[in-house]
Amino acid sequence: MDNRLKELRLSKGMSQTQLGIKFDLGKTTVSHYENSERDMPTELLLRLAEFFNVSVEYLLGAGTDKTVKTDYPDSVNTTLVINAARNIDFRKFTGAEIEEFIELMKENANQILSRHNAPSFGGNLQVAESRTRKLT
Repeated sequence: MDNRLKELRLSKGMSQTQLGIKFDLGKTTVSHYENSERDMPTELLLRLAEFFNVSVEYLLGAGTDKTVKTDYPDSVNTTLVINAARNIDFRKFTGAEIEEFIELMKENANQILSRHNAPSFGGNLQVAESRTRKLT
């Protein structure tokens, strides 16, 4: 099954090189993905789908519905957040930006926890860290 990466890239007026720079990929890698010569990692699929504002299914060529899927299972969301956080160089952030990031992480964690009737993280990071250790 052919994916729609090339079609979507061209619709944005981007070259393979430009798309590669945006997603830290080489031009050859982009070409392999466009020609279905290589499977795209899940995290990249999700990032591309978000960038092009289409569903992963549409990007992969499965169906014609471009509707963006937002109700991924908690395990997928958690994995994406953890993987994204691993790749962030926090040394480039200001103290306020780091605090904002932590607050966003806690908000997302609280949404997941509330769906499972689990206690939410409190207002400070020490409580959050303490509860995280208890869950593992």
